[in-house]
Amino acid sequence: MVLLYQFATRRRHGRRPGVLAKTQAGEEGWEWAAYGCCYDAGSGGQLHIRSGYYLFVACAAMGRGPVCLVECEDHCTFRSFRRDFNRLRGPTSPSRDIATVPVRVASQRTIASSSLFGICIGGSFFIYIYYIPIWFQAIKGTSPVRAGIDSLALILAEIVAIVASGAIVTKTGHYAPFFIASSAIMSIGAGLCNLFTVETSQAQWVGFTFLYGFGVGLGFQQGSVAAQAVLKFKDVPIGTATVLFVQILGGALFVAVAQNLFTTHLISGLIELKIPGLDPSVIIHAGATGLRAVVDPARLPEVLVVYNDAIVKTFQLGLILSCLSILGAVGVEWKSIKASQTMAGAA
Repeated sequence: MVLLYQFATRRRHGRRPGVLAKTQAGEEGWEWAAYGCCYDAGSGGQLHIRSGYYLFVACAAMGRGPVCLVECEDHCTFRSFRRDFNRLRGPTSPSRDIATVPVRVASQRTIASSSLFGICIGGSFFIYIYYIPIWFQAIKGTSPVRAGIDSLALILAEIVAIVASGAIVTKTGHYAPFFIASSAIMSIGAGLCNLFTVETSQAQWVGFTFLYGFGVGLGFQQGSVAAQAVLKFKDVPIGTATVLFVQILGGALFVAVAQNLFTTHLISGLIELKIPGLDPSVIIHAGATGLRAVVDPARLPEVLVVYNDAIVKTFQLGLILSCLSILGAVGVEWKSIKASQTMAGAA
């Protein structure tokens, strides 16, 4: 931290009064230094970093710490400080680019909208990809390997949509429609997955998960494409990394939220069943594959209904995120990736 105290002292040879600067010296304590301000009024306004005043202005312009003007002798002091601060900082000051994600990138309309879209689609997708195999194991009684095979409907649909959307964007140059299409189709698929019950047939869950995966695939990679269309070449890596980071962050964050919803709803549902000798904690620790081994076969259908309802609760969170993704989808600028590539080639 740098504190500047301007004291009312007499002027000598047309120079500014003396300045007492206080600087923090790490763990050694505070060191005081008195500087004579050597701004010469007859120098034509040139900057001379040879005094405490201009050393202070230079440090402030370089972002060395917060600045606090406690007292000024006259109104010219602050105006001079502000003028010299802006002159030293300039439009390309390192203080504006020192952040990992500069403000100019984070506040760009398409990057901000893609980040919102990304956190929603990432959260929704990872919830479904995590809990659908659990649904197969717990409700349908499949093995973990079989549950993975049954989940291929979702994964393959996503891959097909990613490839198809990538080819179309490469051909046409327009990525914005895929944000909206992804949000709409993904929300429909997520809503259908909320209809899962113990009696859901294979044809139903294949169709529901395929539709959801296809919607996710349409928009999953569009954020990085949009960053290439709206940012300068030097900012493209930062914008792409930001969108992908937020997308993965959404998955990590909302899977934890979904786990809390699942556990809470499962415990409350099992307690309401009032099955003698059934400890909800035993059901939770047994997991999806060990569920049938710890429950009385005569009461298993009731437990499966509660277990299914708990999983559907996590699907509801995924549905909410899928619907919220439209807020980011409509905020993306309608630009062509071909135009940006042409401009980059010309540059």
